[in-house]
Amino acid sequence: VKKNKFPFSAIHDVVILTPEHIKSITQMPSSQFKLCLDTFLNRYNTYKKKGTVCIFGNMGDKAGASIEHPHAQIAVIPDDKDIHSPKLERDVKYWGEHFTVGEFQVVTPPYSQWPDEVWIVPLERDRTFGQITNKEVESLSFVWSRITKILELRHSGRFPHNFYIYPYKDWYMRIIPRDKVLGGFEMETGIYVNTQDPHDTMQFIKEHFAETEEKKIR
Repeated sequence: VKKNKFPFSAIHDVVILTPEHIKSITQMPSSQFKLCLDTFLNRYNTYKKKGTVCIFGNMGDKAGASIEHPHAQIAVIPDDKDIHSPKLERDVKYWGEHFTVGEFQVVTPPYSQWPDEVWIVPLERDRTFGQITNKEVESLSFVWSRITKILELRHSGRFPHNFYIYPYKDWYMRIIPRDKVLGGFEMETGIYVNTQDPHDTMQFIKEHFAETEEKKIR
């Protein structure tokens, strides 16, 4: 973890995701994803009393990455600043298609703003990311790694994307492929038009997730 050379907040860290100089986090083993999550968790709990802890990653030029080496960022902003990330519906029936892997649900919400976006949601709700257990870290590292690799396959190896961890209660991890270019209507209104059916995204994920023997979908 290094301090950002160009910070936009008083606390702004860069997390180097791997010691290997690779082009994509899809080349990392799931064990490396776990180390990243351990770091995120440590910094979240260190900074949580100083403001809202924003954990995010920009992967590729189209996703806003300024350097090629895989990295994430942790920025702390004042609590009075409103985060406009969509909140997860409390009622499961509004989640759209989903399936369970370990301690998590893989969700493709019907209200997705971006084509092929995926949410990874803990089964135990009403908690912040800082309350995640060691067992959940293990499970999330596998799911995050697997979903990222599947989406890269779906996008034919070109996979600029963002990810972030929702900083409040009812936390989740959101993965957003960034092949889409926003149009004028979306820029003017803030209303996103999703051109990809979340059902198709889920079908592709299920088809390829089941190929692994490390975990089984239930």
